[in-house]
Amino acid sequence: MCSKMRKMLVKGSLLLLHTFYWTCGLFLIYLSLWCILYPTRGAVVSLVAAAGEDLLRLICFCQFLSGCLVLAVGVSGVLGTIRESKGCMALFISLLLLLLTIEGIFCLFLLLYQPSITTSVRAVLQQRLIQDYGREGYEAFTESIDYTQYQLSCCGVVSPSDYQNSVTTRWRVSVPHQTSGARLEVPRTCCRLLNTGVILF
Repeated sequence: MCSKMRKMLVKGSLLLLHTFYWTCGLFLIYLSLWCILYPTRGAVVSLVAAAGEDLLRLICFCQFLSGCLVLAVGVSGVLGTIRESKGCMALFISLLLLLLTIEGIFCLFLLLYQPSITTSVRAVLQQRLIQDYGREGYEAFTESIDYTQYQLSCCGVVSPSDYQNSVTTRWRVSVPHQTSGARLEVPRTCCRLLNTGVILF
């Protein structure tokens, strides 16, 4: 009787764990499809897309594959638990080891190449900021930069001087009801102190 209760408790715990795998796998699949298919993706995803649509597609594809792998781990675990099949449990353990290996390799890759990835993404975003910030037809990019600057209390990609060479001047328009004719040095989402002589409200 006691061994039967223990067996049911272990089975229930394993099913709960596999439900967690299912949830994570389905969420990763949903998130990857949302980033690719949904036109207004949000500020952070739009900034990644600004660094290159190919980079976004690659990230989403890897995320989709990892979601499928996590889902497969959950399915094989549930089948192994319900059927009490050694074959399904062996598949579950194999897939789990594969998942851990892939994650380990991915983390190692990120640690080794993080400085060069950061440098190239920063350079691309800085160039996009100079060329496309405030331009007509690039509203999503402009809103992403504005949102990020406001939320993180920062200005520009590297520094406020990124805006000195800005191609467009639409965002520099002086504030209405101002007689001094002062222009904005940086967008309104940057720190107020950087816009000397301009009332921002």
